[in-house]
Amino acid sequence: MTYTLLKMGANVTLPKVYYYLFTFFVVALLMGYGSNSWIYPALVVALIISLLLLIFKQKFWLISFFIASIAVLLYGFSFPRMANHGNLEFFIGLFIICFLLLKYKDIKNNTLSVKNITWFFRFSLLSIYFFAGFHKLNSGFFSINESCTFLINQGFFSTEILTNTTIALVFQVGTILIEMLIPFGLLFRKTRKIAVLILLAFHIYLSFVGFSNFSSLAGFLLLGSLLSLKKIKQKHLIIYTVSAVIAVITGFVLRNYTTLSFYKIAFINGLIYNIGWVYFFYNLVKGIKFNTKNLQLSWQLAIPVFFVFLWSSQAYIGLSNTGNLTMFSNLITESSRSNHFLINTKKTKLFFFEDDYVTILELPDYCKWNGIEKLEGYDLPYIEFKTQVGFWKQKYNNPIPATVVYKKDTLQIDNLKNSTFSTTNWWHKYLHFRKIPIKGNNECLW
Repeated sequence: MTYTLLKMGANVTLPKVYYYLFTFFVVALLMGYGSNSWIYPALVVALIISLLLLIFKQKFWLISFFIASIAVLLYGFSFPRMANHGNLEFFIGLFIICFLLLKYKDIKNNTLSVKNITWFFRFSLLSIYFFAGFHKLNSGFFSINESCTFLINQGFFSTEILTNTTIALVFQVGTILIEMLIPFGLLFRKTRKIAVLILLAFHIYLSFVGFSNFSSLAGFLLLGSLLSLKKIKQKHLIIYTVSAVIAVITGFVLRNYTTLSFYKIAFINGLIYNIGWVYFFYNLVKGIKFNTKNLQLSWQLAIPVFFVFLWSSQAYIGLSNTGNLTMFSNLITESSRSNHFLINTKKTKLFFFEDDYVTILELPDYCKWNGIEKLEGYDLPYIEFKTQVGFWKQKYNNPIPATVVYKKDTLQIDNLKNSTFSTTNWWHKYLHFRKIPIKGNNECLW
C-alpha cells in the first residue's frame, strides 16, 4: 500500500507554500529527535535522508511524508511525557498527516487553497507564546537565584551577572514581553516587521544555549506566519536544511567522541544551525513589504487559540502541569500554595491529584523523575509516584528500597516493586506532574 501511494505520487508536487512549510516541519522533527541525543538513530538517519531527497528532488515529497509520519507516530508512545516541542510537534504532525491525506486529490489537481493559512499560523504562534509567558507570571520566576532565567543563561553569563538584581529583572521582564506581547505585533501591518525581527533574534539566542530544537519548531510557525515566498529561492531552503543536518551530525560526534561540556556542544550546535536560520529568514524578511491587510477575523482562527488554551490550562484545574507550555516557569500549582500572580488554584482546581501526594525521604540514586531529576526530599503526586515506580519496575531488575511519607504515615519499603505503589491504571501515564519542593520556589524544569 505504501509503495502504491509513493508510486502514485511520483509526479505530484506540493504547491510551493506547502512544500516550504512541510520541509520546515521535517527539519523541526529532525532537530527534535537529533539535536540533543539520538534516541532513535535509524529514524534520525532516515529523516536526514528524507530531507536531502526533499530539497533536491521535490517530487519525492511523499517519501519524506511517510518517514515524517513515522516520526510523528513514534511521539505517540511517549506522549505526553515529552518536552514541550515534542508534544506540539505530535499535535501538529497529526494535523499535517490528516490534512495531506484528505487534500491529496487537491494537491494532485493543483487546486489546494492557501486561503487564511497565514492568519491561522499567526494565531497559533501567538497562542503558544502567550501561554508560555502566562505561566511565568509567578513569584518563583521573578526571584533572583531560583528563576529559570538563571538556568537558561548560565552557559553564557557568570553567576555574578545573573544574580545582579537589575540584570535579572531585565531578563525576566524581557522574557515576558517577548512571549506575551511581541507576537501580537504579527497581527498588524505596521508592527509586523519589528515583531518578526525580535522573535528571530530571540530564537537565535535560544539556539546558542541549547534550544535549537524548539527554535526549529518556531521557524516553522514563523514561516507560516509570513508566507511571502516570492523572493525566496530554492538555495535558501537548501542552506537552511543542510545547516540543520550538519548541526545534528556535529552534535552527535561531539557528544560521543569528545569531553566537551553540554553548554559548549549546545553553542556549537546552535552556531551551525543559526547559519541556515539567519540566511533563510534574512532573505525572507528583506523580500517582504508587509503590505498585506490587517487582522481578518474568521471562526477558524479560534481553533488554535482554543486548543492551546485547553492544553495549557490543565495546570490550573488540577491535571498535568508539565509538558503543556509550563517550561522554565517555576510554576507551583498546589491548592495550598499556588505562586501565580493572577490565578489562585485553590479556587480553580477541579481535580485534586496534587493534594494526594507522597513525600520521598529515601530512594536509590538511579530512581529519578523522568529519568533525570532526583526525588529525595520532594513531594510527588500519588498517581505520578505510582507511574514512576511502574517505569522503574520495567527498567531495573534489582529491588527498589524506599522510605516515604504517605497520608502522614512513614513507610519503610524493602522493594517498591512489590508494594501498592507499583500498581497503575492506563490513564495515569497521561496525567504528567512535576516534582514539588517541600519548601520554597519550584525548581527550573523543562
